[in-house]
Amino acid sequence: MQTKEEMVEHWNKMANDLLLNRKITEVAYASDEEVKLLGIHSRPLIFSLDDGTNILVMSDEEGNDAGSLMLQSKGRSTVLPSLW
Repeated sequence: MQTKEEMVEHWNKMANDLLLNRKITEVAYASDEEVKLLGIHSRPLIFSLDDGTNILVMSDEEGNDAGSLMLQSKGRSTVLPSLW
């Protein structure tokens, strides 16, 4: 069984391997058709990367529904919500 630190290290490595130095080429909310294919109710924000990867903002790791994204910059916070 992994320790908490080992698990964090594992997921940090995976996230870095997949995302570090990638370029975001498009940002858009999912279409109604995409939402239907995903089997969810809300429209998640999708980030498309230069290697063809799409990142969907989900409410949990099981993909039960779309989630919100909080951005923090220069002492301010902004939320990009999921849409209906």
